[in-house]
Amino acid sequence: MPELRPGRDEDEVGYQLEDWADSDRGWLIEQLNDLGILHRFEGDELVVDVGDEARVDDLVALIGEGEEAAADGEEQQVAEAGPPADDPAVASAVRLLADAAARLHVDPTDMQADADVAEASAAVLMARRFGALDEEAWEAVGRVTRRLLTLLGADEALDEQIRAEAAVLEKLLAPLAGPASPSAAAGERTVYEMSDWLPEQRAELEVLLDEAGVGYEWNGDELLVPAEREADVDAIFERAGNLPAPDDGGESDFDAEEARYQAVAELFAASGRLAGDPGDPQKAATVVEWAARVQGPPLIGMDEVDWFHITNRTRALVAAIDQDDADLAASEASALHELLRRVV
Repeated sequence: MPELRPGRDEDEVGYQLEDWADSDRGWLIEQLNDLGILHRFEGDELVVDVGDEARVDDLVALIGEGEEAAADGEEQQVAEAGPPADDPAVASAVRLLADAAARLHVDPTDMQADADVAEASAAVLMARRFGALDEEAWEAVGRVTRRLLTLLGADEALDEQIRAEAAVLEKLLAPLAGPASPSAAAGERTVYEMSDWLPEQRAELEVLLDEAGVGYEWNGDELLVPAEREADVDAIFERAGNLPAPDDGGESDFDAEEARYQAVAELFAASGRLAGDPGDPQKAATVVEWAARVQGPPLIGMDEVDWFHITNRTRALVAAIDQDDADLAASEASALHELLRRVV
């Protein structure tokens, strides 16, 4: 649809969507398009003609009703935002995405798998969640899917990165097919506490453990491995999150952008941990470290206004840490975490 042209203030109505989830925004935009309601975005504000206010109010109310029902544990009706967790279309897309990820893990040049990822991603990225995956794991599926799409759409050959991201996505989606993790052999075992790791980081670690032939088990947030393989696992930990980039004699523009995107993802995780424990100096130091790495122009494809809000909030959080104000740091960390949730 064409964008709503700017008019007089009294002829327009604005809706502030700063705190909305991507899935809710996507659902609302789909409804506006289906109903033929012209609209435009000014940063986080949705603008419509005053004549469409009543219909848009109804759509916004449906979003709220869906969230309240979820919070109260009630069964959500068809009016909820986004497709339900057992939507057949989402199930079909998830199966296609998992199969495509498995094929790209084997052959990152598979053009049909490339097309299948693009086809499946539309429904997957729109869904709130699916099947047995919890919200955190489903958000990780979305983040890795977006990264894989970026790699597949790059002008240069990025076979190793494609293979690595596809393997991580395959791992994240594996619980939906029901396979169990490889079992650590009976006997003495070494335990690693993994509560601070994002789901996609755990999945990447599992991929590396599989490649090394190391059996493992999960006990909540604890990773259990055979004690005799501890040295191998320690070496794997050093690789996790730092998969090799193509050796082309220098860092490409894409590599640099991907490094900044990864820094944003790490800042997202670090700010969330600090919000829950603002008095921890190590968590605060980690936030400051990643905050320094994300500095620069907006990431490719990111709205400049959104990036402006993120960088301002990042600076405010670092200032709160420098002032040793735990309460302010907790507040700023929580606000930054929510802003970054839409990015990663």
